[in-house]
Amino acid sequence: MKKIKRILAMSAVILLLGLYLVTFFAAIFVTPVSVTMFKTCIIATIMVPIMMYVIFFIYRLIYPEKEERRDPSGEESGLDTEENEQIERF
Repeated sequence: MKKIKRILAMSAVILLLGLYLVTFFAAIFVTPVSVTMFKTCIIATIMVPIMMYVIFFIYRLIYPEKEERRDPSGEESGLDTEENEQIERF
């Protein structure tokens, strides 16, 4: 999951930087198409982070992460809380 998050986050950063550059050049060089490009980039700059949040939110709903619980020695058990409680009962 961490690797996927990093890849998606980096691709979103690269996409946003590209959008900022296109917006900047569309604002500097006035052509008939630059107004449309400027509006499109502004809308995409708002929508890309929202879509990334929605994708991560849905991913967390579909694949919930197990809670990491540390034992007294400081090592992570990798089991969720319910499994640890069942083990402690025995």
